[in-house]
Amino acid sequence: ELNSEHAQKVAELEQAMQQKLRERQKLYEEAFNQDMKQYLSTGYLQHREPTEANVCVLDQMTLTNISDQEALDDFLNSTGDDISTGSSLTSG
Repeated sequence: ELNSEHAQKVAELEQAMQQKLRERQKLYEEAFNQDMKQYLSTGYLQHREPTEANVCVLDQMTLTNISDQEALDDFLNSTGDDISTGSSLTSG
């Protein structure tokens, strides 16, 4: 039962994310079409101020996987010595 609840929640989250991406795609497509119309009629584009739809604010981003958060915290709390001694890139 727990697996089915989790699978349902994941499916709902993915569906919501896909819907959000489709809406964002539509906004970008509309802006592109407006820019193309402007360019074809005048030969140049006006500088466009960023709209709320295309401004990505770091504070609005969220981590959905707790293990990702833990890995991020470990990375951010590690020192340069921890990284250089534990890295497989430097041991080769």
